[in-house]
Amino acid sequence: MNRKKILAISLLTLACIPIVAFSMIKPLRIMTPTLFAELKCIDGKICTDDLSKAEEAQELYNEGAISVFEQNLNLPAKPP
Repeated sequence: MNRKKILAISLLTLACIPIVAFSMIKPLRIMTPTLFAELKCIDGKICTDDLSKAEEAQELYNEGAISVFEQNLNLPAKPP
């Protein structure tokens, strides 16, 4: 291959790296939130970056689960 083709391929590859990196950030944040922030998880269900709000988060989670149950939304089980 000549130098122009090698240069073009190299530049294209370098241009694609940020696009791929930015497209992976959101899925990685969702799948592994503790890698990107100082999150503390409570019983494996609820994660928060401010432990002073852990009780409020637990209450919101429970209220949401009760609301789903009351509306008879055919979920197989309580969310993990």
